[in-house]
Order: sequence, then structure tokens, then C-alpha cells
Amino acid sequence: MTVDFDWGQLTWFVNKQLASGADMTLGRCILNPGCENPAITIPNCSEILFVARGTIEHTVTEDGGMKKMTVGDTVTIPMNFVHQARNIGQEAAILMISFLPRP
Repeated sequence: MTVDFDWGQLTWFVNKQLASGADMTLGRCILNPGCENPAITIPNCSEILFVARGTIEHTVTEDGGMKKMTVGDTVTIPMNFVHQARNIGQEAAILMISFLPRP
């Protein structure tokens, strides 16, 4: 399931809506150059984000502090943490995201 936005695209490969009984979620976020996704929080689990292509800045502190991330970098985002990614590179950034929602 793919959803297009003015800032990029989200594709969900596995989640409860796509696969009956699935307990994990796996997706891909594409961020267009110079764009950022809206700040979000996941209220019921932590999230793992992996940079597969490009260069981004990602929120790493509650006061909005950002960390530069490049290909191969991974960050674990705590439950209920407001976070956001910004593409600071010249090409589309590809981020893989995974989480295990709790009931």
C-alpha cells in the first residue's frame, strides 16, 4: 500500500491491514530533496529507522535537536517520542521503518 505526499511517499509492505495476523509493521519512506515529513509520534511502541539511501537530519532530542544520518545509519525512536526526518541531500532519501505495535 503506497501513499503519496507533497514531501515524498510512504509504502507499507507488512502491517495488520495488509496481512491478517501480522504483528510487525515494515515500511519505506521516500523523502524528496529538501523536504521533511510531518512530525509524528507512535504512542504504543518504539520504531527503528534505517537510512538506505541519501542524507537526512533526524530528531534525536525532545527539544528538537537533530542528528545527521547517512547510508547505513540506524536509530531507535522511543515510544511516544515526537520525531521527524528532513532530507538535506541532493537525491531522494530512502528510509526503512519497522515497529511492533502493542495493543
